[in-house]
Amino acid sequence: MKFNSPDELHQFVTAVRRELGESRLPEAARRLANVQATVFTTSSEWLGELGAAVTQIRAEMEIPPALDNKLEIILTAVREAWPST
Repeated sequence: MKFNSPDELHQFVTAVRRELGESRLPEAARRLANVQATVFTTSSEWLGELGAAVTQIRAEMEIPPALDNKLEIILTAVREAWPST
């Protein structure tokens, strides 16, 4: 999935957050919400923090496969700015 704007990615992250909450993963949803609620100097910085949050969620929690695929979509978008993520 390719996002045409930062707003599209932001909306996708919001939808994933909602699904995480509905899947009884409120801590994962909270981590993404914290990144979305924080003001960053650049969009690149925001992407870096988003990637770090997703990586941490995946390392620490058991995520259902369908949601994990969506987290991978987020990481793919992050990797465009931060290839080592």
